[in-house]
Amino acid sequence: MKKSRHLPKAFGLWVAAAAAVLLAFTAAQGKDMTVDSGIKTVVRIGSNPSPSEVLINGVTALSADDLVNYVIDPGFEYGNAFTEEGLEGWNGWIDLAFLDEYYPRTGTYAGGLVADPADWSTGFGQWVTGLQPGTEYIMTAFGRLSEYNPSDPNQWGLYIGVQNFGRDKVQAQIFNPDYIPVILRFVMGDTNTVADVWAWKGPGAEATADDFGVWDFHNFLENGDFEKGSMSDWNAMTDPATADNVEKANGEWCGALPDGKAGFGQVAGHLTPNTTYGLKVSAKVANEGDLAFVTIADFGGEPITYKVRNTGYADTTMAFTTGAADTTALVTFSKDQGGKAYADDFLLCLMVESAGGDAVRDREAAGAPESFGLEQNFPNPFNPETKIAYGMPKAGRVEIAVFDMRGRKVNVLMDSFRPAGSHEIRWDGKDGSGNAVPSGIYFCKMRVSGNGSEYAATRKMVLMK
Repeated sequence: MKKSRHLPKAFGLWVAAAAAVLLAFTAAQGKDMTVDSGIKTVVRIGSNPSPSEVLINGVTALSADDLVNYVIDPGFEYGNAFTEEGLEGWNGWIDLAFLDEYYPRTGTYAGGLVADPADWSTGFGQWVTGLQPGTEYIMTAFGRLSEYNPSDPNQWGLYIGVQNFGRDKVQAQIFNPDYIPVILRFVMGDTNTVADVWAWKGPGAEATADDFGVWDFHNFLENGDFEKGSMSDWNAMTDPATADNVEKANGEWCGALPDGKAGFGQVAGHLTPNTTYGLKVSAKVANEGDLAFVTIADFGGEPITYKVRNTGYADTTMAFTTGAADTTALVTFSKDQGGKAYADDFLLCLMVESAGGDAVRDREAAGAPESFGLEQNFPNPFNPETKIAYGMPKAGRVEIAVFDMRGRKVNVLMDSFRPAGSHEIRWDGKDGSGNAVPSGIYFCKMRVSGNGSEYAATRKMVLMK
């Protein structure tokens, strides 16, 4: 996997032509994603709105504890990235990349890309495995470009993206000297189980990227795309707002603010203290010169506000870290005056599991077992279902499969990267096609690999009908 699979040199021709426009938008993004005490956004809480539920692949959950980062060494804290092409982690492909100790966003290291590479490109990538065909995921990261000269047509910015998952690649372009959050949604191809996550740049200044993530699709906001056709979940402001089916960005509906002062909001619940989250939304105003605001507040830190001035839909991406005792955040879209404004596709997702660098490594949990272990299933004998518990002293790739007496694989119960901690999985006595298997003796085999770990164990199970 070499750089030629990413952005070709000819790509700079159209990038240079659009550089001024992209720089203006990104510079405004970097400036406005900060606290602005001059903005008079008045948030009026309605009748005790309930915090939202967490939706993981469309299923309501009580917490995000089941979210797993599929990226190995997401914050580069193992210290062995870019050592040998072909190894797991950040060794999928390497092109003049290095561990940067001077500009990490969290922890000790970030992924660095050299300035003015001799062959016009520098980058790195990781093959992320254990993904499911036809399933939607979220990729997150932070990136920065130390300097940018818009008058130089050969400077193309920093690109962070995901590709080779069976569909067209998705990517973000960064010009800012400060870390900018990246949130990308992608759907796996019908037969694909791996995706290539990468950072890349051409000529120009040094760049760094940090705190990568690939997550099951989830949203801490309900009705974020307004496809319910109503504002029923956006009940945290009393100013007028409606669902609109004309000016939507995607789907059939969007959230709309009428002329004059207006706004809507939602309390996102089930957040974890001292954890970094990202908010992505598409928004626009109807008239040139009008101004609307996307704001995140009440999360344990100073409110963060982005000013919406564009008359065509444009994505806004923001990041915030919850306080030491905070489990909710207030997300609002509002304006004080002027014409109509619209917002669509609100997505509030997990970005980094800890505000500090230590827990960015692999979500190593407090109280994790001291060694790997596969427990005897319970109950045993069983009918129709049994529980299989296993322990992980540190994160790793886990495969748990069921075999019959003849050694044939009956079902794969788990095949993905799992964090440190105590876990359990259930087998319902069915094969991989969903068919019930007959009574008899079966074997549960667990194998752990990656992250410097190797472990294997087998337990006998008896299905008795």
